[in-house]
This record gives sequence, structure tokens and C-alpha cells, in this order.
Amino acid sequence: RHVIYQADPPRQLAPDVTDSFSFQVNLLDAPLEITLDTDALEADNRVVLAPVAVRTIRVHAAGAGDLERFLARAVSATPFAAMELDPLQADLMVTAVADFPPPRAGAASVDTAASNSANADGRVTAALASRLDACPQAAVICVIPDPARAAAAGVAQGLEILADSESLITRGVPLEEGILWPYLATAAPAPWLPLLSASDVPLLFGGPLTRGGGASRELYFLNVLADRTNIYQTSAWPVLVRNLIEQTRRLLPGTPRANYRLGEQVPVSLDGARISHDGAIQLLRDGAVLETYDRAASLPRILEDLDVGMYCFADGAGNTLATFSVNLFAPAESDLTGAGACEGNLRGLSPHVVARDTQSDPLYLGLSVLVILCTGLAWISQDTSR
Repeated sequence: RHVIYQADPPRQLAPDVTDSFSFQVNLLDAPLEITLDTDALEADNRVVLAPVAVRTIRVHAAGAGDLERFLARAVSATPFAAMELDPLQADLMVTAVADFPPPRAGAASVDTAASNSANADGRVTAALASRLDACPQAAVICVIPDPARAAAAGVAQGLEILADSESLITRGVPLEEGILWPYLATAAPAPWLPLLSASDVPLLFGGPLTRGGGASRELYFLNVLADRTNIYQTSAWPVLVRNLIEQTRRLLPGTPRANYRLGEQVPVSLDGARISHDGAIQLLRDGAVLETYDRAASLPRILEDLDVGMYCFADGAGNTLATFSVNLFAPAESDLTGAGACEGNLRGLSPHVVARDTQSDPLYLGLSVLVILCTGLAWISQDTSR
């Protein structure tokens, strides 16, 4: 099946000018091919876009007080995200716990055999472990202090808050003047590092967990008193919620995007995906098998040096696990490489090739006479004026 898009009015691509167009489709369950009618380089006059199976991230909140109302507003403003009432179906869980902050290294730990939710040191309190087990499908869990049982140890101002520049969770979060962030006195237990901090107090910290089946899951602690902050009235709150949602999307089985440029790295994770009983996974390009992996754990986390084509991960039973395409999307994909400098060898020229061309001599003579005449007239007119 082909989808045909006719630009109306027709678009004329000018040299050395980047142009683009956009269109909307209600449902795209087949590859979409876009072709230029005329192109000097036929190798890159078409792209094939893989179907974008955008999954709506389901967000559930429990015991968060006033935060739940403002969380719902931020989620409704985020594309492909919605609140979820059932914690069993949630992809992102926001919950409040009374035993915040979490125990430091060396504190009593919950038996990891009794719970499949633990950090790298296995130190998660029983109350928190029960919250984690209540949302088995959630890829990201964000924990805040119970506002009814917490007393603020201090208040951080927006300009005092430092953000981890390499974290995707805090990317683009505007820590502007006027933000009031009441917090509890705590420290980030190893191996977690603070993503937001003020005066050596972590305001946001967390890291990866391991759950049954080896699926990816991350736990974050948001050290803010939900009923005493004004962060909901600033632009920092919706950006932070959007980043948490997008981080959740990255942890879901498959690839973060459906379409990539030639030479771009493609992150892939099939942890938690439903794979046939034999566990074998195949990577196909345009229907041909490229690689075969015995299980999801043996998959490379990053795919590199992929040629142009339509790619697909499939299990041994032929079920599609993930689909993406690689195209010539580089900004300079149609540019021709210059030939470079070329120095002529004048000594190697034959004598009969070098000849004097006298066709332009009359032109030079006429121009010389004209210049002399104009100079004389200017001198005469200047002398007369005196």
C-alpha cells in the first residue's frame, strides 16, 4: 500500500536552502515513501519512513496530595501521555512515601528475595518495595515525601539549584528566579548521584533498578514538599514532567524513534518484550536476515554503521518486536564534494598551445583614449573655475 502526498501549491526547492514540509495522518500502519519528482542525484531522492507506533505513556499517582492535580495538568499538556487510574497498567508511577528520605548505605535492607524491586545495593525499605511491586509494569517510579508527615529542613531558591548538565531528566528545566523548593535534609545513597541539588542537598536523585526478567526500570526521588512549593506555577514543572515521560518512553522495549539518519547511532532495548519461547531474535533489513541473537540480553545496546533500509527485530515465531528505518537525512546529503585546488603545469604546455590573442587590443586602446580624454576635460574644467 502506498500513501501519496501532493504538495499544493507545488514546492520549489532553491539551491543552498533547507526546506521542509509537514503533514498529518490519522493512522500509519505501513511504510510511507516520500519521493522528489526530479533530483540530480537519484540515490537520495526518496526516503521510506517506518510506521511510528507512538505509545501513550500512562501515568499513575498515589498519595501525592496536591501534586496529583498539577501532575494531571502537566501530563495532559504532554503529547502521547495520559493519566492512568490502574497502577497495574501504569508506565510511570508517582507516589509519596512516609519513610523519605531513603536509608543510607549500611542501613537495614529489605530481603531482595522477597521483592524484585531493589537498587544496586539492595537497600529499599519494605514500604517502598510494596509500592514498587504495586506497579509491576512501570518503567519509571518517582517518589516524593509524604506531605502530611514531613517538615521542611530548608527552602532552595531557583537560582541556587544546580542541575546535572548530562542528565536527560533535567535537560531544559528552567531553574528561574522565584522558584521556592522546600526540601528535607537527606543525602543520595550510593550509587545514585544527585541530578538537582542546592547547598549539597540532593533535590532529585535516582538511578536504575533491576526487576524480574532483567527488564529496565528506574527509581527517582524528588525531594520536594508538594504542598509547600510554587514549582507548579513555573515552567520548570511541565518540563520536568515531560522529561520523566520521555525517559519512560526510552525504557520501553524497542527503539526511541522509528526513523534515523544514515550514520546515526540507534539505541535498542528489548528487555521486557514478549518473545517466543525459544528466545531467539533476528535483525532484518528489507526482509533479509542480518543478525541472529540467542536472547534479548545478547543484543547490542547501540547499533552503528547501518546502511539505508527498513529494519525489523523479530522473534523466532516471526512476531515483530520493533521496526525502524535508516535514510539519507543528512542536511548536506545532496552536496557534491568539490574537486579541490588544481595547479596547472605551465612548463609542460606545448609551444603551439600558448599563443597571443590580439582580438581584444582595440578594446584596450579605446579604453585608454577615453581615460586620457576624461582626465584632460577634468583638468581644463578645474583650471577654468579658478
